[in-house]
Amino acid sequence: LVGVASTTSIPVPLVIAAVVCGAWFGDKMSPLSDTTNLASGVSRVPLYDHIGSMMYTTIPAALVALVLFTAAGLMHSGEMDTTRANLICDTLAEHFNLNPILILPAILVLLVSVFKLPALLGMGLTVVVSIVFAMVFQGVNFVELMNYAANGFTLSTGVDIVDPMLNRGGITSMTGLLITFMVASVM
Repeated sequence: LVGVASTTSIPVPLVIAAVVCGAWFGDKMSPLSDTTNLASGVSRVPLYDHIGSMMYTTIPAALVALVLFTAAGLMHSGEMDTTRANLICDTLAEHFNLNPILILPAILVLLVSVFKLPALLGMGLTVVVSIVFAMVFQGVNFVELMNYAANGFTLSTGVDIVDPMLNRGGITSMTGLLITFMVASVM
């Protein structure tokens, strides 16, 4: 979204703030969220009861953020640099097989929440579907996928705007956070 925002007149810091607010909402309300599951498990409260109790504070905060970001977006709406937007789209299309069916894993995450499936089952199902899709649609083998999961994905497209969007760390880049999580769980 930050890459897309860079092609518009909307200030990038405003987009980053909106993304952080959305991530905060998603992290609190998702049954797949690590912190939501940890808080539920440690306090011995059923997961969906815990999520329901957080709605009283999270929904109003999300609505306030939605109103403020909508107003800010309308104030900054303007011209879009279609050259940069097309460059991003063309570069992604050149390096990846983009297909509407690839939205299915995101839909599965939503369905897990709607049908109140156990988090582990929902995550497992989504991961399996995502792995199959990566192998089928992107032509990546299983060993490469596990390497990406562990060490991160890297690709040099030669386009400065696109490379930071694609190149991310894997599990090893989250080692500090995982250690903190384990120590907190032990305490």
